[in-house]
Amino acid sequence: TINYRTLKPEHGGLFCERIFGPTRDWECYCGKYKRIRHAGTVCDKCGVEVTRSKVRRERMGHIELAAPVAHIWYVKGTPSRLGLLLDITPRNLERVLYFASYLVTDVDLEARDQTLEEIRAMSDETIAEIQGEAEALIAQIRQDTQANVDNLEEGTSGLVERFELERDEKLQELEASFNEQLALLESLKGSSSESQIKWEKKVIVRKGTAVNDDAIQKLTDVYENRKDEITAEAEHLRSGGDAMSGAESDLITHEANQQIKKIQAEADEKVRTEEEERDSVLKIVAGLVERAILTEAEYRELTEILPPGVFKASMGAEAVYELITTKVDLDDLAVELRQDMQATSDNKRKKATKRLRVVEALRKSGNRPEWMIFTTLPVIPPELRPMVQLDGGRFATSDLNDL
Repeated sequence: TINYRTLKPEHGGLFCERIFGPTRDWECYCGKYKRIRHAGTVCDKCGVEVTRSKVRRERMGHIELAAPVAHIWYVKGTPSRLGLLLDITPRNLERVLYFASYLVTDVDLEARDQTLEEIRAMSDETIAEIQGEAEALIAQIRQDTQANVDNLEEGTSGLVERFELERDEKLQELEASFNEQLALLESLKGSSSESQIKWEKKVIVRKGTAVNDDAIQKLTDVYENRKDEITAEAEHLRSGGDAMSGAESDLITHEANQQIKKIQAEADEKVRTEEEERDSVLKIVAGLVERAILTEAEYRELTEILPPGVFKASMGAEAVYELITTKVDLDDLAVELRQDMQATSDNKRKKATKRLRVVEALRKSGNRPEWMIFTTLPVIPPELRPMVQLDGGRFATSDLNDL
């Protein structure tokens, strides 16, 4: 801030003559204007006002900060004045000031509530879609299963009809053969048979034996037995077909039921996951209020979920400064805290008392709460923090000259 060769203040530095005044009485920096007759003149070349050098003991400067900063006295003091004023714990306040968390400075409650309803509606629509797809798949499986069972029963019915048709044909052939054999025995009745008479592999009349009523009765018995055998055989085949059809039908139905259970279980799992995600999002959005502290992940999630303008959140002292200047009214806050002091809860009453003490101190002193946040850095007059040249060319300087 001081040129090491000329030992004159540098332009724009901590000892700048344009800011604090000339180092010599009635003389500008560049020397264009000298003597008292130019008093009050601002040099158009160097920008220094021609006046007494003692103004360098009076004039203050300031440095505009690129971003607001909180004074450590009011942050880490015991108790934390900023924390009490904003009703934020010292830990959370430090996380905001050191850019580790976001501070919500403004919330559009109407837009937030509308977004909550939209989230619920979208979730209900998604759940209905999941259940609708599952029901459609289940209905298709049941339809296909019923069609397969019907085809199987139709095939079984056709097989039974074929068995019955074959039975009837065999019975008709048996009856025709029986009538023919009966007529033969009737014609030979009372005489001896010249040869052995067999029917259906059974000997009815032996050779040389007389044909009588016993032979006719034996033929009738063979006929009845054979007819019963044919009928029983057909019934056995029909029962077997029905059993096979029933088993296959049960197998088809069982497989279909297993598929339906799997589809229903998957749909229930999807619905449960959707409901959990919805409830998680609703909890975050519903908890979005002024002075809420958000992590980086929560802030990103909210910016993705909510449309622009629903809420504002930022980090650092800038967020605290904005909240204090726009949302803190000391008079209203004092009234509110006095009401809280009437609460039955000891903790709430003690907390309100501590906060009210800070609020009343600010009101009585006339200090504004936003003054606890620096937006500009004051610089005291340079003559009150001089740089003195020592023997050997070195300089002795005050700590106030260190930025």
